[in-house]
Amino acid sequence: MKKQNIAKTLDGNCLYELDGLTLCEAAAYLLKRAEQYEVEGYTDIAFDTNTDYYGNTVLSIVGDRL
Repeated sequence: MKKQNIAKTLDGNCLYELDGLTLCEAAAYLLKRAEQYEVEGYTDIAFDTNTDYYGNTVLSIVGDRL
């Protein structure tokens, strides 16, 4: 099987849930999300932020999956 590079934009609820958290709480939240994606078969998980066409900040998860 060949690994696929995956970049998935997380829904707006994820950014909403991060808003107002301390750095430590946000890190714990993202680690929990990463663990959920590991269960789905993702490896080399990382998070990235970008700006969409309308200037909104979007949070993406990137990784590999078989």
